[in-house]
Amino acid sequence: MILLTLIILISIIAIYGTIDMWKQTNKSKMIELDLHGLKHLEVEGEVENFILSQIPPFRIITGKSEEMRRMVKNMLDYYEYVYYIPAHNAGEIIVTQ
Repeated sequence: MILLTLIILISIIAIYGTIDMWKQTNKSKMIELDLHGLKHLEVEGEVENFILSQIPPFRIITGKSEEMRRMVKNMLDYYEYVYYIPAHNAGEIIVTQ
């Protein structure tokens, strides 16, 4: 009886560990658009094409440019996406819905 309980417990731990590992792996493989190197005139079209062709969650890397960040946020607001800017990295926007 103790052996059976132990096997079940180990199985449950293995399953939940696998789920947590899967969640962490998928977070790191989030689709992203990196705007580094683009001119401000190119950004609107690139962002629009990207967001309309992807299903959230995805990441848009804006870098430190306030203007770039403003342009991306305006586009996301226009299409009513839900997003946030992580406290640890103001140079990216995470779109969740």
